[in-house]
Amino acid sequence: MSKQKVQYLDVDAFVSDVLEAMKLGDVPAPVLVELRETIADRLADRIMNTILSSFGDKEMKMYENVLQDHKELDELDALMIISQNIDGLPDKIERNINSLYEELIYNADKIEEAMTA
Repeated sequence: MSKQKVQYLDVDAFVSDVLEAMKLGDVPAPVLVELRETIADRLADRIMNTILSSFGDKEMKMYENVLQDHKELDELDALMIISQNIDGLPDKIERNINSLYEELIYNADKIEEAMTA
């Protein structure tokens, strides 16, 4: 029996919001699955890069300890927990998540414009 992972960031909700805003219509299921995975990966990369660029030695040690002590957490959740202790970082993460959302929607709009032109 696998352990259920605790999640502090609702990646599925973000991906669903992006896909809904993209208005993709009748996309084949395999393409939709791949698109969901790609968006989730881009979100994780954006958040991890934002957090890791703000970490010093102390935060890296805390991160390693959280992962060792809390096997139910994945790497992204551990980073999100540690980031709460860094002044201004939660706001920076939120700005970068919103920025990614806007980029994805903008790109989808441009693709739609090109297809209907």
